[in-house]
Amino acid sequence: MAEHTTQESSSVPHKEKSSEATSLISAASLSKTPATNSISQSCSVKLDGTNFLIWQTHVLPIIKGHKLESFLNGSKPCPPQFTIVDGKSTLNPDFEDWVAADQLVFGWLLDTMTLEVSSQMTEVSTAAGLWAAAKEVAGAQTKSRVLMLKSDFQRTRKDSMKMKEYLTKMKGFSEQLSLAGCSVSLSDLFIQILAGLDAEYNPIVV
Repeated sequence: MAEHTTQESSSVPHKEKSSEATSLISAASLSKTPATNSISQSCSVKLDGTNFLIWQTHVLPIIKGHKLESFLNGSKPCPPQFTIVDGKSTLNPDFEDWVAADQLVFGWLLDTMTLEVSSQMTEVSTAAGLWAAAKEVAGAQTKSRVLMLKSDFQRTRKDSMKMKEYLTKMKGFSEQLSLAGCSVSLSDLFIQILAGLDAEYNPIVV
């Protein structure tokens, strides 16, 4: 009877050590990957194809704040799906962790896009692929928008508009061009404003 009690007592430290080792392994495993159960912040700007720079300015700080930027720039490639353990092919837990984190970022990014933009992303399946596709789509639409804005900016005349209305409109074109990545200098804005004035303003046109 005493012997049985001794065996039970000696097994307790063994169980405690085993439990402690399991906890340490779990903690080490979790430390490899950022806390990616959720991205707590939402983005107030939706990518509509014409506002990529503004959208990017809002999205990146959130992604970086969760230490997930590597899933956008490809600096953390996907590990192999299977690994060899004792001569046998086994599912790689690092692969599962990577896919889980990547799909979290992928889904979150989709939610920051308008339906029109996200519907053009059906061919991509990773966060990095989605980021690249968003750049490409936005780039094409931005070029088209810049050409249209430049045309309107250069063709706009004061005509029957009040001076305040005219100046506000011209400044608006300048700001929209800047948001599209095509900045208008103050001197160019001034020159274009003068070019659109009526004949009655000829004395001030130089």
